[in-house]
Amino acid sequence: MNKLYILLILLAPIFFQQVKINMDISYPSRVVVGKPVNITVTLINTGSTSLSGLILCDNVTGTCRLISSIPPNGRHTVNYAFNPSEPGTYFFSFSLEDQNGSLFLEKIIEVHASRYSLTIYPVALLVTAITMLGFKIRSKRKVYGIVLILLSLMSSLVIGFVLNEQKVVKDLSTSICTSCLGLEVESHGENVSLSDEAIIKLREMKGEVQVLIFTSKYCKACPAAKALLHAIENESNGLVKVIEVDVDKNRELAEKYEVRVVPTIVFGNYKIEGVPEDKYIVNLLVEASKGG
Repeated sequence: MNKLYILLILLAPIFFQQVKINMDISYPSRVVVGKPVNITVTLINTGSTSLSGLILCDNVTGTCRLISSIPPNGRHTVNYAFNPSEPGTYFFSFSLEDQNGSLFLEKIIEVHASRYSLTIYPVALLVTAITMLGFKIRSKRKVYGIVLILLSLMSSLVIGFVLNEQKVVKDLSTSICTSCLGLEVESHGENVSLSDEAIIKLREMKGEVQVLIFTSKYCKACPAAKALLHAIENESNGLVKVIEVDVDKNRELAEKYEVRVVPTIVFGNYKIEGVPEDKYIVNLLVEASKGG
């Protein structure tokens, strides 16, 4: 009996082992509009066994990627790039799940984008110092003191403008990368309306193009990508043929095309990761139809 009890104690960690993984995110909190932002996500396996089949989803690219394996005490790093086009506060979310849809981790970060690279606090301190100096000089040399006070007030207005500029919130959807779509998305991406430019461009197609879209049932951005392609298919007069490929059921085909994230769209000589803008993919489809 005692031996059985000891055996159960030794085997308990195996049967009741929990996934031990941390997510570290390295990113700049303040950036300048128009300059690329690098975000690095590092997954750290703090457990004693290898982890496999993890899915990392994000709203930076609007994609989910399969993490093949992380050894014990090992790391897996994913780099993202984002270029803020407008000033404001951008929210980015990262979630880590298994293939059964169980959520392990979810983190949200804020990145503040401004048109100016000046750091606010040192400037504010400088303005305060100039104001105090201005009042001190004003008692002795009235003109110089007034000039310094006016300069201080102008600087305060500039700082106020910059701070107010950053109150605009750019909330990117966690399920669909609407900033990547560039088109109308309704009902979680099930209905998509193409832009007039995209529809007109489709008329330039010269031949049939077969399009593969690699998806997964765990992919949050895939419904939007599939809706976009089927909208293009419907407007192409039969020249665009869309074939949906489930990466979980067609791993060999996914490996053949080196699919790293879902959704991935493949046709001709082109491969697109994520959800593209309608005009962008239509231009490539026209080139592919001409043999490009």
